[in-house]
Amino acid sequence: MFNILIYILTTLSMDYAIFRLNDTLSLVELYIAIPYTSLAYTDYNGEKRADFQIGIQIEEEEGAIIAEYKFERVSFIPSLEETREKTLTMIDLFSLSLPQGRYSVYLSVNHEGNEHRINTGLRVSLYKGFSISDIMLGSKIEDAFGVDKFRKGEYQIIPNPERRYGGDRNIVYIYTELYGLSVGEEYSLIYRLKDVMGNLITEYPEKTRVTKQSSINEIGGINTVGLSSGSYLIEIELSQDRDTVHTSKVFYIVSIEREPSILDGIEREYYSFIEYIATPEDLARYEASDDKDDFFEEFWARKGRETLSSHVERVKKADDLYGKESDRGRIFLIYGEPDEVRSYAADLGYPDCEVWWYYGAGGRTFVFSDKWGIGRYELIYSSDVKEYTDPRYYRYIPPSLLQSLH
Repeated sequence: MFNILIYILTTLSMDYAIFRLNDTLSLVELYIAIPYTSLAYTDYNGEKRADFQIGIQIEEEEGAIIAEYKFERVSFIPSLEETREKTLTMIDLFSLSLPQGRYSVYLSVNHEGNEHRINTGLRVSLYKGFSISDIMLGSKIEDAFGVDKFRKGEYQIIPNPERRYGGDRNIVYIYTELYGLSVGEEYSLIYRLKDVMGNLITEYPEKTRVTKQSSINEIGGINTVGLSSGSYLIEIELSQDRDTVHTSKVFYIVSIEREPSILDGIEREYYSFIEYIATPEDLARYEASDDKDDFFEEFWARKGRETLSSHVERVKKADDLYGKESDRGRIFLIYGEPDEVRSYAADLGYPDCEVWWYYGAGGRTFVFSDKWGIGRYELIYSSDVKEYTDPRYYRYIPPSLLQSLH
């Protein structure tokens, strides 16, 4: 049911259009966009590979699941740098037939235990008599050759699930189907561009034709050059004899400038310091990566800008206070700022030491000692079994402190 195509988009998205199938069923087409940034790629025979799973679930209005599909998929890209430069993603089309009613559609993309999930509502109507279908919005149109899921009559139309236009993508391609026409008689189509409040912006010249068939495909488009960023409504009016029907769809115009890198303006020494927050799998990919900059771009794109900012702030603070590669800096990065800190000056043969207490999550205690008297505090005791404890830590701790640890 799926045919994957790499094309241009930036976020996990889903759109749909409903067409006539017969008197009792309608054909629902789901258009899906999966961005490469939601996947983690590894080297594979000179390319980059990611294995993932697509899930689709259809529920009736009452909540009963009427269809569920899962597909194992593999994505190959030439390189992370080239893919990011071209903003590549995967476009899919999924078709199913449904009777009249209201439904919910859930799309999930699962990759290495991470799930991205979106949903949309469907209101399925039956097209009987003189009528016009939903609008399918496209990002590209060309002559069709052979059998292809994206083929509509003589053309191949690439869906635009995100419905975003602007910049290099300035033509909104429009596909609809017209039903119940009187053969041999003239019909007319009028395209209108409106704002989302319904106010008319442009009415395009009326198109009139004489049809030779009762059902035909209609392909059109509008140029978005000159439109400012925002939401718009494309409306199509179909008329024949005294009958008139309408269909419409919202689309969006976005800034023509490319989004800046998530790492722009951030010092590499801070965003690249991921040793204590990355998973073993991430660290293995880092070690195997030939292009470390590509790795960090993809790593932080998955984590998100908020997580990146929080990480950089913590690394900077740890570096300023203790040095980010010191024992105290490492504990600060992993567990955050301690709830209480006590310092003990050298006394009776015991070196300077410092104790950190964390009171949340069951409590943790860490003791750092300047064993060599050179201002370098080393972790010698931890109440957390995951952290190091020097077997001879008692040699460096005053008796009064030692007693409080037990």
